[in-house]
Amino acid sequence: MNVFKLGEPDTLSLLSNFNGELRFNIGEPKIAVLSKYFEVNSIVIYDGCKETPVLFCPLFIKGNSVVIPMLSQYTGIYIKDNEKSSYTSQLSKQHRYLSLFLEQLSGFRSIEFTFHYDLQNILPLIWEGFDVKPRITYILERDDTDLLWGKLKSSVRGKIKKARKNLTTIENISAEDFYEVNSKTFQRQGIKTPYTKKYLTEFFSSFSDYKCGKSFAAVDKAGQVVSVAYVTWDDRSAYLHLAGDDPEYRHLGGGILVIWEAILFVFTKLDVDVFDFEGSMIKGVEEVRRSFGAKQKIYYSVQKFNSKRERIKYHLLQELKSSGIGSIVRTFKGYIR
Repeated sequence: MNVFKLGEPDTLSLLSNFNGELRFNIGEPKIAVLSKYFEVNSIVIYDGCKETPVLFCPLFIKGNSVVIPMLSQYTGIYIKDNEKSSYTSQLSKQHRYLSLFLEQLSGFRSIEFTFHYDLQNILPLIWEGFDVKPRITYILERDDTDLLWGKLKSSVRGKIKKARKNLTTIENISAEDFYEVNSKTFQRQGIKTPYTKKYLTEFFSSFSDYKCGKSFAAVDKAGQVVSVAYVTWDDRSAYLHLAGDDPEYRHLGGGILVIWEAILFVFTKLDVDVFDFEGSMIKGVEEVRRSFGAKQKIYYSVQKFNSKRERIKYHLLQELKSSGIGSIVRTFKGYIR
């Protein structure tokens, strides 16, 4: 097997050439934005003399760490399986590919990935000392719109009908207007918006250039934008990438309405088979996702620290985000015992 480490231009070239054969979670437009904020590399493995890679992994590097970038649900390894091979044979090859891949990462201080739910064989990462956390997303599979409507929880159908009496759905609002509403969702929870207006504007622009992203908004009779959603897509799936409400107008049901309109758009206008809600494991949000008739899918978040200092730093930052200084002190004491 041959292993290559590629920089940004070659990474984009591979994405362009093999996007139909490997799932890249809309890699090209995303990398076009992220390359302004991170060093972009990739690891590619070829088995024998075949032209198509059997393993591909874009790497987003900050300092000496492989990180999960902003607004990225899935990052990490994409493996091309031979569908004609037996299951046992596929697993054996995956073990070889993954072991060879992991050898290339030994020089990084810390490594983080979130894998698409297609990749379930994470044993080689466990054997190499990665911390593995299962996560949940919800998906809808392509169906007739009447059947999709029938799968909705009755209360959701009622909210959509009510919302349509008071709200109008529009498409392709500006990134600035989207940010204004979406940031209020984080403010309501006491959380700082995890991206800037500038970043979101670049994000929207890139996905617009590649024609694989669309925003939806619910507007009241006074022209006020009350709820927003942003959907992206690749060759196989569409993704509910962002969604939010103005807390003052949540009672109007605009959040449910824009998601439903996004689902209708995906399954009537796009040639994809899956609508991925991109989560969530937050109890209140999970209930909403489930009420659309969506099914659970397990995917994995993996992490490894080759430096104890990086492990401590990471956990302290997580505690700072969620719990404040008192919890940080307790966490730090736990690590130095």
